[in-house]
Amino acid sequence: MKYVVQPAEFSRAMKSLMMDAVDGDVLLVPFAMQIHVFNLLKSNICPEKDITVQLLDASY
Repeated sequence: MKYVVQPAEFSRAMKSLMMDAVDGDVLLVPFAMQIHVFNLLKSNICPEKDITVQLLDASY
């Protein structure tokens, strides 16, 4: 399943999606939020899950 995370309340929404995600999920994230996403991933919030984060470019 794919989810789009909007910039408003980004950190809280992203943490929630990562916790609720299941193996194989793809999180689509605005390009401008990439630093926040990588910081969350480095914090190892859900190490046992196999999720993918893709950055949206400006054309979306």
